Parts: sequence; structure tokens; C-alpha cells
Amino acid sequence: MEIDLGNKFFLPIIRPPEKKFNPFSVSEVADALNIAETMAYYGDLQAQGVNVLASPPPAPGSPMEILIENSDVTHDTDEEEPVSTVFAMTRGFVSYESGEITLRVWPADFKSLAKLPDGPPRPNRIVYGSLDADSVEEAIEEQAAELDEAVLKESWAQTKSGAAPDRAALEAAFVERFMDGDAEIYVEAGAALGEASVIPAAVNAPVARLTLAAFFDAAGSPPSIEAAPEDLIDNALRPKLLLLFTGHPLLKAISGPVQVHFKSRFFIWDNTPGVQDYVPLANGQVTLLAGPDLSNLPSLPLDTYVGVAPPFFTDANGFIDVIAPPLPSRSLIRFRYATTGNTYGVRTYAEDVETNPHKARQYVDDLLVNSKEYRAKYEFYPRYKSFVNDLADHSDDEKYGADRGNMEKHEKIIQPLALGAISGFIPAVTHRDTLKHLRQFEEGYKAGVIPPKSKTLNILFEGDSWVNYPVGFNDIYGHLDQFIWSKTKPDVTYNRIPLQHFGDRSGQMFYAASPADDRQWNYTLDALSEYKIDLIVISSGGNDMAEPGISNSAGKAWVTDNFNDGYFDPFLAQGALSGADMDTAERLLKLSFSVMLKNHRWYSYFNPGVVLKDEAQMKAVLDPLLAALNQDFGPSDPQAQAGSLDEIGHKVIASFPDTFAPGSDEDLLFKEVFDPAGFAQRYADVKTNLSTLLDEAQDRGIPVITHTYCYPLFSENPTSYFGEGNWKLTGPWFAHRFREAKVLDRRIQKICLKVILDKFVTDILQPLKAAYPLFDYVDVRRLNASTETWRDEMHLRGSGFREVARKIYDAISAHPNLSNFFQ
Repeated sequence: MEIDLGNKFFLPIIRPPEKKFNPFSVSEVADALNIAETMAYYGDLQAQGVNVLASPPPAPGSPMEILIENSDVTHDTDEEEPVSTVFAMTRGFVSYESGEITLRVWPADFKSLAKLPDGPPRPNRIVYGSLDADSVEEAIEEQAAELDEAVLKESWAQTKSGAAPDRAALEAAFVERFMDGDAEIYVEAGAALGEASVIPAAVNAPVARLTLAAFFDAAGSPPSIEAAPEDLIDNALRPKLLLLFTGHPLLKAISGPVQVHFKSRFFIWDNTPGVQDYVPLANGQVTLLAGPDLSNLPSLPLDTYVGVAPPFFTDANGFIDVIAPPLPSRSLIRFRYATTGNTYGVRTYAEDVETNPHKARQYVDDLLVNSKEYRAKYEFYPRYKSFVNDLADHSDDEKYGADRGNMEKHEKIIQPLALGAISGFIPAVTHRDTLKHLRQFEEGYKAGVIPPKSKTLNILFEGDSWVNYPVGFNDIYGHLDQFIWSKTKPDVTYNRIPLQHFGDRSGQMFYAASPADDRQWNYTLDALSEYKIDLIVISSGGNDMAEPGISNSAGKAWVTDNFNDGYFDPFLAQGALSGADMDTAERLLKLSFSVMLKNHRWYSYFNPGVVLKDEAQMKAVLDPLLAALNQDFGPSDPQAQAGSLDEIGHKVIASFPDTFAPGSDEDLLFKEVFDPAGFAQRYADVKTNLSTLLDEAQDRGIPVITHTYCYPLFSENPTSYFGEGNWKLTGPWFAHRFREAKVLDRRIQKICLKVILDKFVTDILQPLKAAYPLFDYVDVRRLNASTETWRDEMHLRGSGFREVARKIYDAISAHPNLSNFFQ
């Protein structure tokens, strides 16, 4: 029976036990059973006298020598393979020469190989030396037997003339070519490649010798770059996969104690504007921390470290010169800086900071001297992750409380589709992957080599669902990200800080009453203060207008108990709710789109004396105002209008002006539908919130680019995971609110939506552009004027978002402060 792990990695000798193994198990019981089974399997081999001795290479890049005592003991499997059998660690092409098998790593597996963040490239060549020729030939015969006959015939034709013989002769000819070093053969991960050679003197207890080497062979760039062969053993990157090799003799053999002499230097980040770089940690205190020994399943969580020595103190240039206590060579170590209460740059640290972890045996020379330069800094990501997790934990009441931002509980939990948790999976993919981008950004600033500022393009993203729309990365952010990746110069490192989240209003993005507030804006300031930001891309303002206030689908009892005609009635609630709940309801209603509609119940609640019109009365008022415009905006019949969104939308865009004068027919229609004072105040608030960001950006010399929204005239669907209104998430945002206000003519509805988008430009974006020289916007109002490009009432399909992203990219790449980054 073959263990099927796809392209996971096998150790070069003594493969994992033959059993069904689920590395993605979330059950502690299953984990315990896996550990017990692997330990029993390897323990049984040890009881039979199998012993593995491995010595670290004498110099970096040198082969590692492995000896296997009682190498003729066989695995308890159908194949009865000796424990000295060598297995392919990845898929790829193997070749043979003078007792050595070279595995040329399959490109798809290359990125899965472990790579130190500041070390040499991950290997793409793995060499297994000192192999027994007969066993290699036997293993390759099995591989040749699986080749397509056309491949065998092509191999024959390359070296021989005449008609191709039968299948058996073709296989034999191929194997002969392979053993002569004249052919390669593709193998899957875990394929047997041969056995280690038996040392002749070891007669009573056969001892086999194997050498293991790894290197990176860059095409056209000799010589090869050597890699530490022991690193190949750590290529099971997912922690769960370590269970597979718990207790493996080879892991134990290379994990003997190592006593490292640290002649290392320590640096800390200086965030002073204009510096924003590492400086030596002068006269600072650092503590060596050791984590779990990866030879066996760690008894501590993988992120748990304990101090193993008294603190060390750096000199005036950041150096230490100390010999640490012995450590298991594969245990993880890191250093903690005593930064709490100290000021570096313009930041006073509230906590200690730590370097990235690495294995104790890494970064040492032949004399076990570690001369590595270590870096640590304040990190924005952990605090921001805690912030959004807290929003998620309070998703049931967050929008009724401090109103710090939107986040759902299911976004915090990623569950496999196989468990049927699609409702929690898809939005998590969207936002959790943006958090991953943020983590990667900060990891890059702790790497051994950081590109110079002139070669680093750092972009901060902030915004709403147009840059964060489920399903992930089919929004402006995803498409713009791809444009930038593909168009930056080869020597430019592009990083992004994505802080966007669907549903956020400008106040949730850019408002904080004090530096002590726990709000999104404080984290944005943190990022701006810590790094050189080259550009800010924002998408903001849409939710300020479309805010539902209290959704018609709200599930809270105090809301649904006060519904009238299918939506919340504050007049009913006034006598039924507690004072606190009523205050909450009023605060939410004041944020809504509905409260700007003069004939809506919520508007009348805040404006005593307003008498609401019924459907006939509103029609009698609005029809003459529409007729006075003397334009064809599409069919007047309500039944025909439902199927004519494309026609109505195009005619409204073409015929209703982008601007109009006070007292004009257009103005009279607008003021009959909307409360002009409330409308103006809403836009003034958005402008104020955006100005908060622009003030900070202007002071720092950072360009800011935003976009208008496309005219949302072509759909009345709610948003959903898969479009077409299926599996509703939220919305629609406008159509039902117009109906509640008895504005039933879709022509007038679409005119109103056009006015919202036009005034967003004239009342907010144009004045801000005039006031802030580094601010600009991309006008995409007339893009995507078709029902085919709209997923729901307020969001585009991926193709539509891509067109908007393309326009934004064009503006970015042409900007005088940014064009030097692009090809």
C-alpha cells in the first residue's frame, strides 16, 4: 500500500508509516493517535537495531553523511523495502551518475521547499550520493515500466537506429541509458530511488552510507549556490505534517546539542521621518529565547519560547560576544529586546520586541560562531489583527456601540469547504488574505536584506467593498494589485498595506477623537508613522450614502418587534423600547440613506409636522417635475420599467446634466425627493473625514488617489456570494428605500442616484483636489454602463472592477512621484 500525500515531502531514508494520515486534522484526539502510531512505528524499528547516525556538514554546502546501522531491516509493508531505501523528496526529474542520483525539482514544488528569509535561494537540485547501483537500477526499472510507450520509442530513436523493438526491450534500453547517465526520468514524491551502499567491513550488522547535498542551480549563472542539506528535512512546512515524522531516527540524529558562540550584532528600527531604517541597538538588553525542538512533536506550542540564559547586553555598536548554553540544534531560537518604556526614533515602545526565529544550528560557521545581524522592530500587524478580531467577536453589537468598523464573526474563522462551512469561508478568504498581505509586508522589513527606499514601492489601501468584495480579489484591489505586480520594474519591490473592509463608512476609516481611541484611524496613523509610504489608494464615501441604518433583514428582536410594513417604525418603537435602545435606534436612523428622503417615515420622525404623502400624492407631485425636464428617460409604465434598466440608465446618463443651477427644473426635482440640508450635511461629513487623511498625507508628502463610483443604475439585486441575488448577504440599498418613500418611478430613482454620484464629485472630490495638491481622483462614473457589468445594485462584476482598476493604475503609473517605479 502506498501512502498518498500528493507532493508532500519524504525523508531520504525510513519513510513514514504506511497509514492513512490527515495532516489537516483539527482533533486533539486524532493528533494524539497520529503521534502514538508514528512513535510506535519508529520505536519498533529501533527495537530491531536500526540506528541512524548523521553528522552536520563540515562546511556550508558540503554533503551531509548519514549512516544506517542494520540497514537490511525492512519496512513492515507489502514492498518489504530496506530502511536504507532512498525516497524522492519532491516530484521531478532524476538522473544517475557514478553512484549519485540527482533530483531536479519539479517547478510546481519548488516554492514549497523551505527557504530562510535572508538565506540562499531554496534548492532546486537534491543529490543522493553513495547509492548501490543494483538497487538504483531496480528502482528505475519500476519507474520505466510506467512510462508511455511513445516516450520509450522516442528515447530509443535518440540513440539507436532501426525499428523499435517490443516493450520489454524498449524499457531495458531506457534503463541502460539512465544508468549510463544519458537519460532522466520523472518521478513522483515518495518514489523509491535506490538504497544506500553497504560498507563492506560491516558484515555482522550491515551499515549503509548515504550522502545528501542540496544546491540551487540558476540557469546561465554558474557556479551553483550551495544550500544546507539538513534544511531539506524540514520541508514539511505545515506544522501538522511534522506529526508524520515524530520520532524519526534521522531527525534525532541531526538534532544533537550545539553550543553557539554568538558574535552577533543587533539592530532596531528608527521610525524618524526621513530615516525609517535600522540603527544599532546600542547598550541594549537582549534575551536568548528557545522554542520547541522539532525533532519530536513539540511539547510546547510552536510559538512558545522560554529564556535559556541570563540577558546579554550589547555594546555601543550593538554587538555581543557570548557563548550560549547547549541547545538542540533543530530547536527554534529568537532574541527578545528589552524595549518597554524606551524610545527609539519617535516611538516610545509599550512592549518588548523580538527577532524572527530560526533553528539554532543555522547561521553558524565551522567553529559554531554565529555572526548574524539580528533585527527587531515595532510591528503594526499583530495589534491590527487583534483589533479586527475584536470587531469580529463583537459583530452582533459593534454597529450598535462604538461604531469602530464592520467585521463578521465568520470572517475570523476559516473552515474547509469540505466541512460545508461555505457561509464562513468565502468572506474569510476575502479579508483574511488581505491580512496575510499585511503580515508579509512587515515580515519583509525584518528580513536580512531590505531594498533601498528608492527601490521600494509601498502602497497603503483603505476603503470599502469596492476594494474588498467577496469572493476575494475580484475587486479593484485584486485587479489593481495584479497590474502593479506585472508593471513594476524588475528591481522594484512592491509592498502593500491593505486595511480595507466591506461596509465601512468614511467615519469608520478616518475618524478618531483621540490618540487613545481604538479605531481604524489610529492603526492607519500607526502605519503612516512607521514606514515610508509612497502612495495611498482609497475607496470611500459610498457607504456613507448607502448606509441602511437599520436593515429590513436585521435579526435583533428589539428591531423586528417594531416592524411596520416590513421595515422599522420608530413611532412604534418609541413607546416600546428602553431609553438606551431608542437612543441606539435614533443614532442608526440618522446614518441611513432613508433619512434624507423627505417622504420617508424615518425623515418624518426627526421632523415633526411633516405629513407623509401616499403613493398617489407623490405621483401627483413628481410627475409634473419629471415632465418639466422635457427629456425621454425611458418607459413610464411601471411594469415596463422593471425590464428596462439598461434603457433607463443610458438615457438618464445621457440626458440628465452632471450639474444644475439652484432653482432649475432639475434642482426642483432633486429637492422634492431629498432633504437638501441633510444631503449637504452628509457630504460635508464625508469631506471632513477625507480631509483628516489628506492632512496627514500632505504633511508627509504622500500622494493619495481615489475614484468616483460608476453610476449604479443597472441593477436592483442584493449582494450575494455567487451573484444574481442568490444567497443574499445584504442590500439592495436604494430601490426598497425609494419604494418606502413612495418614489416609485424608476426614472426618478435613477436620476436621484445619478445626482448622488455627481454631487460626490462636485461637493467632495473637486474641492478636495483643489485644496490638496497631492490628491487626485479617477472619474469612472460612465464606465460599466450596462446590466452585464453589475453584480448587484451597488457592486460591479469582476470585469467591471478590472476596468476601474485599469484606470486607477494608469493614473498611478503616470504620477510624477511614482512613474519611476514602473516599466
